[in-house]
Amino acid sequence: MVSSPQKENYYFPEEWRKHSAIFLSWPYDIISFPNLKNAENSYVKIIKALQETNSEDVKLFVTGKGMKSRAEKMLMEENLDLSKVHFQIFDYGDVWFRDYGPTFLVNRKNNNLAMVKWTFNAWGGKYP
Repeated sequence: MVSSPQKENYYFPEEWRKHSAIFLSWPYDIISFPNLKNAENSYVKIIKALQETNSEDVKLFVTGKGMKSRAEKMLMEENLDLSKVHFQIFDYGDVWFRDYGPTFLVNRKNNNLAMVKWTFNAWGGKYP
């Protein structure tokens, strides 16, 4: 008998539902962000707002140690709590994390989490 997430009482939670952390990817692509410094400053503001309003941890993807150091420096300049920023070194193409990051489901009965295994097809193969 084949089951499904729905049959096992899992559902996709609302975006506004309380959660313990948010996943972000630090910007670096000058094609997407011709003014990269502005994009980085915007990310600092986003992380600052998350810390001030939600006390939320950030799982922050960076492509390497150099980018991690740059992001850390910018966050420290704003006196942000780096203990709440968890860096993940990972090779990614863009900041749109919902296109390649984990999608979590929640069980209605026991609140257990599950992840959906899916492959993003770049909006129907629009991009390689």
